[in-house]
Amino acid sequence: MTDIVTELRIASALILAIKKKSDDWEDMGPVPGEKKKRRWVNKVTGEERIQIIHPGTPSVKDLMDKGMKRDPIDDMTISSILGPDYEPNMSGAARLAASKAYKDAHEMLSKAKSAGEDHFFSNVWPAVCDKAGLNARLSSPEEFNATVLAAAKDLTKWLNENPKYTDYYHKDWEVTRSILDKVYPDFSDDDFAGFRLFTGFTSPNTRLDANMKDAISLMTLWKKEKSFNVLKLKVSELTGRRQTEEGAPFKMGGAAQANKIYNMHILEGLYRDKGSWQKVTDYLKEGDTVDNLNVFRKKCGYKDKLVDVEGLKQKTRDATGQSKLIPRMMMFGPKVGAYTLNTTGDDRFTTADVWESRFIRSLFPYLRKGSGLPQNSKEISTFSKFSKKFNKVMSEINGGREFSPSSLQAARWFYMIEKAREAGYKYAKSDGTISEYTEKAIRGK
Repeated sequence: MTDIVTELRIASALILAIKKKSDDWEDMGPVPGEKKKRRWVNKVTGEERIQIIHPGTPSVKDLMDKGMKRDPIDDMTISSILGPDYEPNMSGAARLAASKAYKDAHEMLSKAKSAGEDHFFSNVWPAVCDKAGLNARLSSPEEFNATVLAAAKDLTKWLNENPKYTDYYHKDWEVTRSILDKVYPDFSDDDFAGFRLFTGFTSPNTRLDANMKDAISLMTLWKKEKSFNVLKLKVSELTGRRQTEEGAPFKMGGAAQANKIYNMHILEGLYRDKGSWQKVTDYLKEGDTVDNLNVFRKKCGYKDKLVDVEGLKQKTRDATGQSKLIPRMMMFGPKVGAYTLNTTGDDRFTTADVWESRFIRSLFPYLRKGSGLPQNSKEISTFSKFSKKFNKVMSEINGGREFSPSSLQAARWFYMIEKAREAGYKYAKSDGTISEYTEKAIRGK
C-alpha cells in the first residue's frame, strides 16, 4: 500500500518540476558511456544537471507527444520537493507523471486536503487506490496471496522505521505504568488493572488522544472518590435514550458519552461485587455461552440481545480455536470487547477498528465499496481470512518471528493513519501511542 501514496506524491513532484522553468533547459543527450544518464544545460544560467533514467521513465519525445516539456528530473530534485528522507521509486511514478490520468490524480490530492471523512474514504481514497493499481481479486488465491505478501513487506519496512509500534501493547503499557506511578500516590497493580479497563471502555467513537484523556479523568476521579456516582445520566423524554446530566467534573470525549458513563457504572457494580479491578477483568475475560451472555446483558440493563452472534463466534474462533464460549467482554460489542481484551493483556483478539478496516479495504476493489467496519458475514469472513494470512506471512518474512495478532492489528492501524495523512487527509491525527497520549492528558488535567 506504500505505492498508493508513493506513486502519486512522486508523480506530483515530477509534474511540478516539469512545469518549473522547462523552457530554460536543453537536453544535451546521453552522458558518454552512461546509458542511464542524460546531460541537461540551463540556457539562462549555464548550470548543468544529470538526469538519472530509471526503468519506465518516459522519453522526452513521449512527453512532448503528450504536450508536456521535460525538465531534468533527478532524485535530488524529487527530494527537494518531497523531503530529504524520501526514497523515490521512479518507474511507476514517471509513467504516471507522463500519463493523461495525472491531472485527475493531482486534483484528487489537492481536494483531499479539504475532504471530510465520508467523502475522503468513499471517493478520494478508493480513487487513489485504483490509480495506484491495487486491483487484486478476492476470488483469485494467487492475487490474494501476492497482495498479502506485498502488504506485509510494506509494513515490515515501516516497522523497521517505527520500532515503537512493534509489540505495541506490551511495551507501551510498561511505559504507561511508569508514567502513572509518578502521578498517583500509591498507584497499585489493581489501580493499573482498572486503568486498562477504563481505556478499553472509553474507546468507542473516540480518537486515541481523547480516549486516554477520558481514562485519566476516570482514574483521577476513582482515586479521589472510589466511585463514579457523580457521573449521572437521565433518559430523554423525547427519544427515550440515555443522556448525560450537567454538573459532572469532566466531559467525556467522542460521540458516545452516555454509553461510556453507563458502562462505567456497570464496571463499578462488578467491582463492588468482585472486590477488585483485577477480578473484574478476569471475570470479563472468561468465556460463556451466548444464552448466558444475553442473561448477563439483561442483568446489566440492556434491553436488546447480542447482535451479530456469528461475527462474535468467528472472532472468538480465530483467537481461541473454539466458538462455544465467548468472552463476557464481548457482551459490550465486538470492537469494545476485543480492544479491551487487548488493553488488559489478551493478545489473541484483533480489534475491528475502522482504520484497520480501511487498511484491508484499500487492497481489494471489491471491499472498497465500503469505507468502514465490515458490514456483513462475508466481509467479516474476508477480514478474518486476511488477518490470519497476513500474520502468518509476517512471521515467514521476518525469520520466523512471532507477532501477536493484536500487535499487528495495532501496527496496521497506525500505518494506515500515516498513509491517509500523507495522501492529504487532514483529520488523521491519532498517531501517538497510549503512553504518549497518557502523558499528554496528565499534563493537561
